[in-house]
Amino acid sequence: MKLGFSEFVLLFCIVLILFGPTVIPWVSGWLRRANKAQKQVRRQHAQIQAQMAKERDALLHRFQVAAGGLLICIVVGYSGYLLLHPVAYPPQAYIPASGVMSLTTAGNTSTTAVSIAPYENPICAAWQDDWLYAAVAGNKVIRIREDGTGLAEVFSTDGEITGMVFGADKCMYLSGKGGLYKASFDGWAVDVKPILTTVNGEPLRFPAGIAVDSDGNLYFTEYAQIDTAAQDGLEQGFYTELLAHTNTGTVYVYNAKSGTVEPIVTGLQGAGGIALSPDNSTLYVSETNARRVWAVPCSARNSTLDKQGKVLLEGLDGYAAGLATAQNGDVWVAVCGTPIQWVDNAADNTILRKAAMNLPHLTQRWLLCPSAKTGWAFAASENGTLSRAIAAQAPNLAGRITGVCETTQAVWLANADGSNLYRINR
Repeated sequence: MKLGFSEFVLLFCIVLILFGPTVIPWVSGWLRRANKAQKQVRRQHAQIQAQMAKERDALLHRFQVAAGGLLICIVVGYSGYLLLHPVAYPPQAYIPASGVMSLTTAGNTSTTAVSIAPYENPICAAWQDDWLYAAVAGNKVIRIREDGTGLAEVFSTDGEITGMVFGADKCMYLSGKGGLYKASFDGWAVDVKPILTTVNGEPLRFPAGIAVDSDGNLYFTEYAQIDTAAQDGLEQGFYTELLAHTNTGTVYVYNAKSGTVEPIVTGLQGAGGIALSPDNSTLYVSETNARRVWAVPCSARNSTLDKQGKVLLEGLDGYAAGLATAQNGDVWVAVCGTPIQWVDNAADNTILRKAAMNLPHLTQRWLLCPSAKTGWAFAASENGTLSRAIAAQAPNLAGRITGVCETTQAVWLANADGSNLYRINR
């Protein structure tokens, strides 16, 4: 017999009447028990989550306390290292250079940036036979015409070049890592030979500038009697002397005939650039950290600046760097950046400067590298009168002017950052 929909409805009603009073309370009770069990499970889960969160917070707190304690230990330990670790050249107290030179001549700001890419970081320059020569990164010497054409690499050396000058023999004389060198052209290639690498049996640490007279005698500066320059370059030597103030910069003369070397003056706060007067009677020396330029008789021997020297320029608003003799006999000085004020403020705080000496080299560079938005060079007559002031202003100019050179048409500045030489028309 087939059951239709009506029959199924009728049977469902009969079952519901017969068993409903019994089944419904049981189902209702089962649902309540199930709901109660679910609530209990949720409460237990919430309690577990709360406990886990509490334990997690406690663990995070313990980690933070441990990390804080470790950080304090690291800071205390590193501070102790910076303050207590011995340095090769203990800092000396000094009197900071005072005053900023008052410009009596307006600066010429008509600047042309001449690209020397792919070469970069020119540090010094010299002029010979209508060519401008410059020492660049990678221990290379390049040359270029005044109009920016003819850029070419001339030769390279084994160490950093810090100064260059041409002698009466038209050979190039170089100062740099390891000593003094002579570069000559034989018609086929450039031959670079060492002239002097030791003084009194001691290796030259790092000559910073060089000049040559008509007799072939070489005058040169050794920035300071510190090994940092010899190991890590002149820039690191500058940082070491800036912090330590050893006052051990020295000017020497090398006699071309006898091969002997004699000190002219000692005790400089960083012996930077050097140049000769046209009559070969006077040396011009830049005392870098003291931000001044001296005139010293070439005849002086084993003396000090206060006895033999005469201040030519002082109060420079930056570190006195490379020097060059102008065509009219004046002397040009390149000004590198602006003074690092916190170092001068710590002139009596040898502990702070000692701590800075123990910092990594990259950190020292960040703290001590001089920079400025404008690059300056000044010219002074032999009596110390400021005769000319020029300013290089160009995009991306860092102002670390380390070299200056006067040509027939312009004054050129070597900026130790970037891939440009800067030309200021005369």
